[in-house]
Amino acid sequence: MRERPSERIEWDGSGLSLLQEARAWPRSASRVRRAGVSSFGISGTNAHVVLEEAPGRLEHPGVAAEVAAGGAAAVQGGKPGLTLPLLVSGRDEAALRAQAGRYADWLSGHGDVDWSSVVRTAALHRTQFGSRAAVSVRDATEAVEALRALGEGRSHAAVSTGEARARGRVVFVFPGQGSQWRAMGRALLAESPVFAKDDCSV
Repeated sequence: MRERPSERIEWDGSGLSLLQEARAWPRSASRVRRAGVSSFGISGTNAHVVLEEAPGRLEHPGVAAEVAAGGAAAVQGGKPGLTLPLLVSGRDEAALRAQAGRYADWLSGHGDVDWSSVVRTAALHRTQFGSRAAVSVRDATEAVEALRALGEGRSHAAVSTGEARARGRVVFVFPGQGSQWRAMGRALLAESPVFAKDDCSV
């Protein structure tokens, strides 16, 4: 931490001051907190980033009321107002359909299950395979019909299907402390068997 302000900066009237010790930086209702972060590397890499605090959490009474109403409707046997997607996947299309059928069988006997918990578990605690589908419905009862259609290979307005793209391979190039140029890895690809091994591409 610098102890003495630089004489090259006109501090007076600039609105800037040298931070010489740690201090609290509380939020203010009248102004947004911003900070500048500079990096000056010995290799010549110079960067300056201006950071701004994230906006405060916005409260939407209308949405809160809709969620509350949806929960009340579910308890009373009605239809919640919010549509949530159930994510289903399989190693191939046949496995995807089979999984959809198993979901439909289980949900048909558990119509009172908390739909948001089912959706969250499927999204965060299940392996996501290549063949995928999203079943966008409001509760378990609606899900059963859509999942039956998916399992039988029929189209349904609440079902979207697709295939996950395979991830590409990653190649790291360490050129040293010299100059770099566009597509410099192509020469290595042509001349170095180790670099070209396993179908690496640039």
